[in-house]
Amino acid sequence: MGVMTAFLQGELDEVIFMKPPEGYVDQERPDHVCKLNYFYGLKQAARCWNSAIDTFLISNGYTKSNADPSLYVDDILCFSNNIEMLKKEKEALAKRFQVEDMGEVSYVLGMSVKRNREARTLTINQPKYLEGVLKRFGMQECKPVSTPLEPGRKFESLSENDTPIDVREYQMAIGTFNSGLTFTAHGNNPVLYGYADADWGGNVETRRSTSGYVFQIQNNTISWFSKRQASVSRSTTEAEYIALSTACQEAVWLRRLLSDIGLKQDVPSTIFENNQGANELSKNPKFHNRTKHIDVSFHFIREQVNRNIVCVKYCRTENMLADVMTKALPKVYFERFRDMMGDKRHCMIK
Repeated sequence: MGVMTAFLQGELDEVIFMKPPEGYVDQERPDHVCKLNYFYGLKQAARCWNSAIDTFLISNGYTKSNADPSLYVDDILCFSNNIEMLKKEKEALAKRFQVEDMGEVSYVLGMSVKRNREARTLTINQPKYLEGVLKRFGMQECKPVSTPLEPGRKFESLSENDTPIDVREYQMAIGTFNSGLTFTAHGNNPVLYGYADADWGGNVETRRSTSGYVFQIQNNTISWFSKRQASVSRSTTEAEYIALSTACQEAVWLRRLLSDIGLKQDVPSTIFENNQGANELSKNPKFHNRTKHIDVSFHFIREQVNRNIVCVKYCRTENMLADVMTKALPKVYFERFRDMMGDKRHCMIK
């Protein structure tokens, strides 16, 4: 369901005045100003709309997620295993707000959504968006390559004689046209687990490492991350430990979110890591002399292990799914990990 002019359907919490726009000044009262009744375009417009729909839903018996209180925006997806109840709820929503019922979802927030009810699968991808990207860069006839980056390639800063480029444009121009994520139903007791990895000293200039993680539920990928670490790590163990701690934060949040929607995790969430030193460090401080300088915030993982919120297990490098988030990989590994993430169709555009 789409909410029409959503930002005009909330209420302002304060009194706001504005100068009359050019051509609307009252000649008899040129010193008068306008009082706003609606607020499209104001900074607080989104918050006022959220407050309006939040109040409506709670008054109609809904419970707000504590993990993510902003799960809903003006493009609304309604889920239910009771069609009659769903119909009544949509009618109630239409009485309060100006909405458009667009039926079963096929396209939302730039994503194409396809369901196969017989196979119990749902696939999301972005072909229309990527078509626009290719046209914007004049790359409709470009040749595909197997991976976005060949293994071993290291980028260095430009010299004084080099012409700088817009890095954002380069990042936007790399996209996988026919690729997507396929989600498959797997019973009523889904279990959350994840993979954490780091590329030690991967940046040739700053020598900072890259952290990456991937979280799945029954082979369905639901969360992923790749980011340069904020400081230089003195060892592989330290870099992997920092990546492990970052992944642990996501695991704690995902567990809260799953609990909010009725999928409480009754067992610790496993995080797979391929560095034995980082695994041991997450359980006890036996490497104290070599790791005492590590920021206390990264020991968050050890506390969660002791509380049985997460457990850390060793994973062989050839099975480390998060590897694809931290470094360039050979074609066979890149495509294997991409398949493991839920994508069987790929055509990388260069």
